[in-house]
Amino acid sequence: MKKLVIFFCQNLSYKKEEIFKVLDFPSEISIRLIPIPCSAEISVGLLLKILETDLDAIFILTCPETSCQSGEGSIRAKKRVEYTQEILEELGLGKDRLVMFEVDDSENLQQIGRNIKKKCLSIT
Repeated sequence: MKKLVIFFCQNLSYKKEEIFKVLDFPSEISIRLIPIPCSAEISVGLLLKILETDLDAIFILTCPETSCQSGEGSIRAKKRVEYTQEILEELGLGKDRLVMFEVDDSENLQQIGRNIKKKCLSIT
């Protein structure tokens, strides 16, 4: 069974239950949805610590950069994700274990769900 954590910005126009429903994952994928006040709250240390566990991947759902309520939250999160991905590559763990998506609407969220499922299947 694949184990995922999905962090999502609370400023998105979706509640936890709505995200879970729209993503519609099969039962062989265990998901933990974690709301965060802003995607800027994500730190490199936190991401690495979580990936030390038996978790297969972390996904982060953020507001679009142009509509982030805190101004630069999505930009900061993107930089931290990119830096953490570099570390994962250096460690030989693969940067695909950490992916960030910007969510603008429900159609986009459904596409993100399909992308996450595809990435889960490719993780070994």
